[in-house]
Amino acid sequence: SSFSRANANRSYRLWRYLFHRLWQQAKAQCALPQLEGLVQVVAVDGTLFDCLTRMSWAVYRSTAPKVKGHFFFNLDGLPERLVLTTGSGSEREVLTTNYRPGVTYLLDRGYNDYELFRNLVKARAHFVTRMLRNAGWTALETYPVSATDQAVGVKSDQQIQLGHSHNMLTARLVIYQKLDGTIIHYLTSRYDVEALTLVRLYDHRWQIERFFAWIKLHLQLEHWYSEKENGVLIQLYATLITFLLLKLHSAKCTKLEHRAMRIGFIRYIDQRLFDRLAKASLEVYFELLNSSSELSQSSP
Repeated sequence: SSFSRANANRSYRLWRYLFHRLWQQAKAQCALPQLEGLVQVVAVDGTLFDCLTRMSWAVYRSTAPKVKGHFFFNLDGLPERLVLTTGSGSEREVLTTNYRPGVTYLLDRGYNDYELFRNLVKARAHFVTRMLRNAGWTALETYPVSATDQAVGVKSDQQIQLGHSHNMLTARLVIYQKLDGTIIHYLTSRYDVEALTLVRLYDHRWQIERFFAWIKLHLQLEHWYSEKENGVLIQLYATLITFLLLKLHSAKCTKLEHRAMRIGFIRYIDQRLFDRLAKASLEVYFELLNSSSELSQSSP
């Protein structure tokens, strides 16, 4: 209870600052080759976390309070931004206030909103998503599909117009058939990328779903150490810091099985946390911690 009260008043901003500083280190050391040379591609999604009934500020349902973490996750496998809302917080509204020019956002169908898509395009950002099943659209132009792309499932590539006269959106539609016969409609504002590349690009959106499952399974998020919003943010940023440290350590591992960060890797860390190699991975964090002493003193 003392720890909970302390975290209720200790500002989360120090943890946020440490996370963003550490992210820069991880980005430099954990960078992966981008798909077809694409850069600045970010998957966006939200996930719910259970709360206690007495956490009344976490509005979701009367009998089940929850908070929602909205994560921005890049193709290097690194979370780069967190926005916390109550469980009933709108994922579309979070993206509306947090997108950046030049970034291509990978979105699930829950983000389908023509006004949001138009605003992204106006801001020189891009989107790749799946079209809603009941969406009405009209074909404006058909693009040629190579024999190679047709052989692996690309059925058509078109520019289309969605919606009605008062809410129209012009976008690109790629129709793809999976091996099991499932037809998927991909909607995007990018016209400069091959159709098959767009299909593969959207497949990378599942990285963020695996990230959600991983942190919930391994990083102790089934219990909040503070019941106030500030304390919840501290714990979530501490979780992200831990994840980045583990990514940094796995990038230095000589054993290939540890680079995937599976359960064996976690057990390895538990057993060898204070080995020389693990200490080397943590030096970055302690350096950032020492350099942030002035920020800590000035934080409320």
